[in-house]
Amino acid sequence: MDYVAVLERVSQVIEEEVLININGITFTGFSTLCPYPVVEGKQYKVKLGLTILDDVIIKQLDQPHEKLIQIGEGFSYLIRGRVKDNTLESIVSFEDDFLLDFAYLNGEFIELYVDRISVEFL
Repeated sequence: MDYVAVLERVSQVIEEEVLININGITFTGFSTLCPYPVVEGKQYKVKLGLTILDDVIIKQLDQPHEKLIQIGEGFSYLIRGRVKDNTLESIVSFEDDFLLDFAYLNGEFIELYVDRISVEFL
């Protein structure tokens, strides 16, 4: 999904690590593409994606729940939200065609483990 985000911080240790804020939701992302210099505190159009390096870990939830939960201080997150076709609708939504493999969960709330949230500066 495309959003307008405020770049809150660029890591001094890991070049690709960015802290962004979208509509009051702040989270750590992995900047996969940044074709121009960026400045902390400025707004940028970004595209968000999901990176799952190994097996898909997905769990159906009993109750409606939308949340991003960072695991530790790295890039990994548990994302809770509703599956709608190829989109995981949460407090920030993500489009990814791998969700089509889970068509039986369409309309259901899930929890998905991702290794990182990718951020592409457009």
